[in-house]
Amino acid sequence: MTQKGSKTLIRTLTVVALAGVAVAVVVLVIVPRARQVKREALLEQERSIEIAELGWKWKIRDYMKTRGEEDIRIIGWKAEKVGEQLYMVSYTFDDGSGEKGWFMEVNVAGAAALNIFAVPERMERYGISKVDEHIGKRSAGSP
Repeated sequence: MTQKGSKTLIRTLTVVALAGVAVAVVVLVIVPRARQVKREALLEQERSIEIAELGWKWKIRDYMKTRGEEDIRIIGWKAEKVGEQLYMVSYTFDDGSGEKGWFMEVNVAGAAALNIFAVPERMERYGISKVDEHIGKRSAGSP
């Protein structure tokens, strides 16, 4: 191999090695960040349910006791992100006539849960209608 040929080989290996290091660094930085973002979103979603539960679990429990031993399938808590640190949280069940339950708008930053029934505009926004004074029903295809 000539002197010129060996220099070309060394330069090529150096570039490949540097590219390998750069790729390794990029992968190590991006993957954990993506996981962190996902983890933070899940924690925020869980926090929205905790906030709703704090204010509503006793009301829900008392209402469910009045239902007696009916054939009810509990669906439970769900949280759907609707804005920056804002979630539409629901606790629902199905008694054979469709899914119904309680619906709250939760501001995670302010740690506040607002009964959607309290503001008619929000009922309309989320497609919620009252079934009785305690519970509501979400219409199919609601946002």
